[in-house]
Parts: sequence; C-alpha cells; structure tokens
Amino acid sequence: MLSIDLTTPWDPGSADPGKTYDKCVVVNCYINPIMKYINLFYTKGYFVDGQFFSGVGLIPEQRQINIESYDALAIACSTGAGEQYFEGVLRLMLQWLIDQGHVQGTIS
Repeated sequence: MLSIDLTTPWDPGSADPGKTYDKCVVVNCYINPIMKYINLFYTKGYFVDGQFFSGVGLIPEQRQINIESYDALAIACSTGAGEQYFEGVLRLMLQWLIDQGHVQGTIS
C-alpha cells in the first residue's frame, strides 16, 4: 500500500498514549469529472505487519483538488507510468498532498 512517510511523526497525545503516527494514507476519494474536482480524504496512522491502523479518534482530513491540478492529474494518469493504473493515480494524489504543503514527507 502506498503511503507517505511523515517527515515528523505525529504525536496523538492522550488519545493514543505511547504511540506516534508516522504514515499518511489516502482512505477515500470522490472524483467529479463534470465539475473537474477530486475530494481527497486522508488520515495519519501506522503500519503493523503490513496492516494500516488509522489514528485513534481521528476523522480523515479532506482536501479538494482544483481544476488546474485536476487537469494535470488527468494528463499524467493518461500517460501510463508502468505501474497499475490505480496505483499510479494514488501516487499522484499523494504527491499532490505533499506539493500543496498539506503533508510533509516522502512517498513509500
């Protein structure tokens, strides 16, 4: 599963004592091709033995990819990057989160 390795792990404090969340994943997205936007839902958490656990009490954050970014994303998706289509789309969405400054980290 593609995720973002957070530059600075997030400390949930008393909500999940002793844990730090070092990953960010996209948990859902809604694509509107008519209005040309994507609602992207993502959350922080951590992996244990390959399974992602989202943060305790965290509601996924939402961002809307605007028209200009949507067009660039659609063009990039149509070129094919040698990986499975949906994995390529997910990689581009994760990169958008980083590029826009919503999350600091690297894709893994």
